[in-house]
Amino acid sequence: MGQRIRFSATLVAAAALSCALALGAAAQDAGRDYYTAGASTEGAQMLRNLDQNHYRRAVGALERRRYEGALADLEFMLKYVPNHPRALAGISQVAIGVQRPGLAEQRFKAALERYPQHDETYVIYGVFLHKLGRTDAAIAQYRKALEINASSGFAHYNLGLAYVDTKDYAQANAHAQKAYQLGVSFPGLKRQLQAVGAWKSTEPSVDAAKDSAGDQRDR
Repeated sequence: MGQRIRFSATLVAAAALSCALALGAAAQDAGRDYYTAGASTEGAQMLRNLDQNHYRRAVGALERRRYEGALADLEFMLKYVPNHPRALAGISQVAIGVQRPGLAEQRFKAALERYPQHDETYVIYGVFLHKLGRTDAAIAQYRKALEINASSGFAHYNLGLAYVDTKDYAQANAHAQKAYQLGVSFPGLKRQLQAVGAWKSTEPSVDAAKDSAGDQRDR
């Protein structure tokens, strides 16, 4: 009997050690780049696990406006993948819902500090700022996105929406034309420009010096 107890205790200790090693290995995954993680089998599996086990649950919580529950899952995702685009968009929704914009701003800054090379992160950040009414700050983020990727249709589209808000209709139209050339299909920007008589389908060029650098609020 004593031997069995000692043997069982050994198995428990071994299992605990194995678990600790697994957690340590997982901790080493913290901070992975979303846009390159899928290149490895391990990274691709991690992304699937995050989406299936945490993002889906967060979406369900957001639909019911259970922001605290959503926040826990989204922050878990961002711990391991700081620039996960859907998690960043989700935490933006939480921050607006609970009227604590700093929640999302901290996460965007962390993502951009670690991985500043991806245009999509700047676009999502810009959309968040735009929804807060911080239009000039949003424009700055869209411009940064276009500095990285001049062919980002979503950056052009959202920048066009921002320029409509500032009544710079010439620039709004220029970016609208570019966005639609690049395949963006949301009709909202076109409708806003048509409403103020500023829609011109002459495909004007965007002033790269001024504006080199999805808001999907109005589709």
